Amino acid sequence: MPFDAKAFSKATFEPRTAEVRIAELRDWFGGDEPIFRVRGLSGIELAQALEAAQTSQSRAELAEALLDGTDGAKVDAVKEAFGLGKGVPDELIRYHELVIRGTVEPKLTREVSVKLAERFPIDHKQLALKILALTGQGQAVKKKPSGCSAIPRSAPA
Repeated sequence: MPFDAKAFSKATFEPRTAEVRIAELRDWFGGDEPIFRVRGLSGIELAQALEAAQTSQSRAELAEALLDGTDGAKVDAVKEAFGLGKGVPDELIRYHELVIRGTVEPKLTREVSVKLAERFPIDHKQLALKILALTGQGQAVKKKPSGCSAIPRSAPA
């Protein structure tokens, strides 16, 4: 059976989502279950995440230019806070981008992603890999809500 490009083009899609429970982070969920809701990325978001190492080098250079004349230790501290410090592996930079783009609830900022990776590296990687797995599954066809159930007609009086 050939691929039905017309039907594919007309279909409505939505990102796949999943919940990731991270028990070690229970203390920061205010008594709620320590669950992160994540989603798969679009093609553009995935490409941006995979190119993040190159982009991060540009950000580091921009930070240096903006902070030119500032104490070198302060420049390094700012870069480190945003995961741009020297020696940050490209793989970790990509994980940050996946986590930042793919977390739905709670939404994580770059700064929180950096701290999470520093303090709970395996859990951070788990979030990134789940987002990557959902992305690899592709988006799900959005199901149309079912209409009202049929109401039987009444008999004439």
